[in-house]
Amino acid sequence: MGQAEIPFRLPHRRCEGPGMIRTRVRRVGLAAVVAAVTGCSGNNLPITPSQPPSQTFTEVFSGTIGQNGAASHSFIAQASGTVTLTLLSVQPDSTIPIGIALGTWTGAACQIIIAADRAFPGTTLNGSVGSSGSLCARASDAAGSIAQGARVTYEFQVVHP
Repeated sequence: MGQAEIPFRLPHRRCEGPGMIRTRVRRVGLAAVVAAVTGCSGNNLPITPSQPPSQTFTEVFSGTIGQNGAASHSFIAQASGTVTLTLLSVQPDSTIPIGIALGTWTGAACQIIIAADRAFPGTTLNGSVGSSGSLCARASDAAGSIAQGARVTYEFQVVHP
């Protein structure tokens, strides 16, 4: 005699009941979190706070100096940055070289940091300032180019932070 086949069936599981609903909610919640995190993974740029560009100020100074004379002009740098002094004119004779300089204003005098002793109109000095403070620009007859009894009028421009 042959063996009879007995149909084998697994009991039918229903996805109902309090335990199964919680499991589904957990899986759906976990899937949503994974999707949200994965969706953001393409944006890995570091966030760097931006600083506004530093403001610059332009000042024009003028004066008159004689043989071996000098004149200083003080100004305030508001922040760190580049300071540029440009000699604009020397009158009555633009072929007479004069000295120009940038420095620190002590309250009574210009302590020279960078200088050009034989400058002509168009000569530029560039310096750097590490923080805000009192600075100065100076014109002089550093090379002794101005004749005895003569006077020259100068004009220069200072651009600073």
